[in-house]
Amino acid sequence: MDKQTKSQKLYDLGLRATELYLHDVAIKCLTEAANLGNADAMYLLGTIYENAMCEYNLQKESEQLKFVDDEQIFRWYKRAADKGCKKAFIELALIYLDEDNLEYNKRAATKWLKMAISWNQPAAEKGDPYAMLAIANAYGQYNFNRTLRYGGVLGKDSLADKWFNFAFATFKRRANDGDADAMVELGMMLYYGGMTKNVAESIRWLKKAAESGDDEIKIRAYSKLAHIVTSNDDAVSYCKKAAELGDFTSMRQLWYFYKTGTKAKKNLAEADRWLKKSEEIQAAFLETVPEDFRE
Repeated sequence: MDKQTKSQKLYDLGLRATELYLHDVAIKCLTEAANLGNADAMYLLGTIYENAMCEYNLQKESEQLKFVDDEQIFRWYKRAADKGCKKAFIELALIYLDEDNLEYNKRAATKWLKMAISWNQPAAEKGDPYAMLAIANAYGQYNFNRTLRYGGVLGKDSLADKWFNFAFATFKRRANDGDADAMVELGMMLYYGGMTKNVAESIRWLKKAAESGDDEIKIRAYSKLAHIVTSNDDAVSYCKKAAELGDFTSMRQLWYFYKTGTKAKKNLAEADRWLKKSEEIQAAFLETVPEDFRE
């Protein structure tokens, strides 16, 4: 097996292990892939350390990272950015913009945000809405829009807003053309967006995406709906729909709901049922991982 193939295989294993909260396995696989030069593995290692607490309630104690080291976050994002990973540019810039971080450096932040813009510009100009959002994020994170105005209009129409609106319009056009993936993205932009915020429309597009014949898109749509709807019964119902399609995180969400009585009546038997289902997915995955990375 050549170096590139091996690094990609290890990255794929590390990514799946991350999704299954098997962080020890993920870190071993991804570190090996990173040492083989895989920039995506470097980036994912940064996100693992940065987001270690994000799914805390959904993890068993044995799955939780015991130590979260800011130096590790910076190290892996920096290596990924130096290797040309576009996703790492903004993450690294945010570290440099954090006045409480030892790496605080406004000049370095400016450098990486400008890199994010220039590297995403060709794809954005060809119509890639994800590249458009990356550019909007870069302009929005710093004060570029004070000096670089779209049309030169002071106080409005910043470049961040313009690129966000370009992305929104692109996703909306694709969604209207029947693209279910775009429906999910549009739904989330409608939910989280500033000027575009419209919760009712967000729910409508996500429900439409859930009618897709693609189980992965259905899972994404149901999972988003579970977090957006205000009714506890609806939240649990959408979570179950995703879990029944095999979504690991939704299974753990149901475990938490029934274990704690959050959004659903406390039911330890039901909690245990969903926990066991999630553990079966973990066990099946671990059978595919080389023994050296399981120890």
